[in-house]
Amino acid sequence: MERSYRVLNKDDIHKNLEDHVTRLSSVLSVPRPAAAILLHNYTWQVDKLLRAWFDDEDGVRESVGLPKNNRPTKGFPRSGEVLVCGICFQSYYFDIRFESTVGFCGHRFCTSCLGAYVSRAIDDGPACLFLRCPDRYCGAVIGQDMVDLVVSDEGKMKYKEFSIRSYVENNKEIKWENNRGIKWCPALGCEYAVEYDLKSESYDVSERFDVTCDCSFSFCWNCLEESHRPVKCETVAKWVLENSSEQGTNPSYFQNFQSFTLKFQRFWKVGWGSLWSAPSSESGNTILAVCKLCPGCGEQKIENDKVTMHMTCQCKHEFCWICLGPYKDHDYAACNSYRENVEQEIGVEERVTKSAKRSYRRYFHYYERWVANHKSRENALAYLNVIKTEKLEQLRELVEEHGLKARKFGFLAEAWEQIAECRRVLKWSYVYGYYMPEEASSKKKLFGYLQGEAEVALERLHDCAENTLEKYLKLDGLAHEFDATRTELVNRTRATRIFFVNFVNGVSNGLAEAESDS
Repeated sequence: MERSYRVLNKDDIHKNLEDHVTRLSSVLSVPRPAAAILLHNYTWQVDKLLRAWFDDEDGVRESVGLPKNNRPTKGFPRSGEVLVCGICFQSYYFDIRFESTVGFCGHRFCTSCLGAYVSRAIDDGPACLFLRCPDRYCGAVIGQDMVDLVVSDEGKMKYKEFSIRSYVENNKEIKWENNRGIKWCPALGCEYAVEYDLKSESYDVSERFDVTCDCSFSFCWNCLEESHRPVKCETVAKWVLENSSEQGTNPSYFQNFQSFTLKFQRFWKVGWGSLWSAPSSESGNTILAVCKLCPGCGEQKIENDKVTMHMTCQCKHEFCWICLGPYKDHDYAACNSYRENVEQEIGVEERVTKSAKRSYRRYFHYYERWVANHKSRENALAYLNVIKTEKLEQLRELVEEHGLKARKFGFLAEAWEQIAECRRVLKWSYVYGYYMPEEASSKKKLFGYLQGEAEVALERLHDCAENTLEKYLKLDGLAHEFDATRTELVNRTRATRIFFVNFVNGVSNGLAEAESDS
């Protein structure tokens, strides 16, 4: 499918801004500074501006501080003429090279005073884009042409930055005239923006908003959360709210584990203590990621600092990190699916208590798997960085040392990129499963089966990628079996990618393949 977005740096954004200004200047036959002022005042809503302009041009000019007929109300003095500054009341010589007037009204100020006035406004923030004449009785606006004449290079850069941010902030929504919108990348410290182009093809765009910035951060352009297909934005909002702090703080599913910690400690006496060590007061993240005990020996604390869910204890017992079942002949579908343990209930109070416990057990089932896949994805991304910065260079050095032909190892990084992406999909698939209606039994069975197969495909890709890298670093088969090993990993990566794409598309389409419930 054609990519529906493009990443813009600040120079790209400024070029777009200038193009808008140039087009409007041509359409309305006004100077470019005046066109920029109009766009800022109408928050870059060109259609709204044009309707107002052609209905009442004079009214628009008056409201934004532009003179009639694009001319200042006072004529320009002659070069060298002695004038009196309207701020400091000192005499100065007018120099045509540095027009010491406010261009749209003709009030006279010396360059020093006007420069200080404009610079102070720029330091105060983006309101400088709507700055008016210093004369208390004048409403004429100060445009960028005047700003460029009287402020320093630093002031010009700040003014330009405010213009760029105004352009982006007021073009967040996709507009009918060009079917495009632009938003800043939400990654910390990133200065790129992403322009989304809503194509005319008929498909559900709510499922196509995943974008990847040039800073490598993938996010949903619609809601600005991390990429979350196959889950829709409204479902993500519900999940974030459910996991938010009980104290009413802003929800953050990466950092805010306080709510879960409190719930877990209250629920501790139910009987899960055999699977976990005592909860730490430091964070719920520690509880979820560090404290599981080996189900084989019951003594070793196992930390999942890997990408896979396949754990091996010092006692040699191999088990699944999620369900703690033996890894040999592991049933992924059973591991992923939540099964209710129906018990006989006596009395209203006991019914309510057991209902609450069942509800929380179900929540914990999906939440634990969501967090586990989130952590595994982080581990995969960290290892991918190690591969790109260290491992690939080691392989190149080994090739040179042993006089072997030059080899390309980019397919190793591609495999780990796919592993990280698969973990992201699996992470959000548990949120999808959590909100599936109970009555949709056929769809739940199909979803559980597909989710289990996705886990199997990912584990096979991970094993293949890990074994290939270790084999190459030990020079086993680097010379003789390189092509065969490379082909195996490339094919495995491609097959896994295709499977996960189909999995996401199937879930996004509501699992239409499932038989309708009777």
